[in-house]
Amino acid sequence: MEIITDYDFNKLIQLLPDKLPYNRQRPNVSGADLEVCKRRNITLKGQRLDENGELLRSENGKVKVSPHFGNKCESITLGWTRQMFKKKEVPFTLSLANKKHPELYEELKRAIKVIDPEFESDSITVNHNLKCKKHKDGRNVGDSIIVGLGDYKGGELQVDDKIYDINRKPLKFNGSKLFHETLDFEGDRWSFIWFKKMSIKNN
Repeated sequence: MEIITDYDFNKLIQLLPDKLPYNRQRPNVSGADLEVCKRRNITLKGQRLDENGELLRSENGKVKVSPHFGNKCESITLGWTRQMFKKKEVPFTLSLANKKHPELYEELKRAIKVIDPEFESDSITVNHNLKCKKHKDGRNVGDSIIVGLGDYKGGELQVDDKIYDINRKPLKFNGSKLFHETLDFEGDRWSFIWFKKMSIKNN
């Protein structure tokens, strides 16, 4: 469901960091993003580059490869986040990103109250130039709300067989039940997703 809102998205744009942390924990990311590779001084194949853009080689002449190469994206989750390598009874905790980006976190919480006052969420993911493959959000509960910002063309969200322009146009859909994916885009694309995690008790 597309949402009509009078929220001023420029408030979020003003709070965006220059870049987000590198995140290789996202299995649904489609391929490697060229801009991310440039910032990490690696090629699309994961080969490491020096400051002049030349391939780095070991003493035996082999090209050095980034140990963290894979499906690349720049992404953070604020609010509650899943903890890796924790016991099953305590899988979630408050994200460290809440303290690293406090103004952005507070504005995102204010934004959703204007976009949809009745919507309940405990987690917010912020993605930079991320292109997701077709997938479902298996660990989410109920509806999510997504919106895109930035200077980009394309990048629509396909939900099952429907295509939605989400650039400054919030969309509510059930990502845990419906397949969705990011279509090709050019430019600088940010996306924001408000959602509810499974088995979390808010404090």
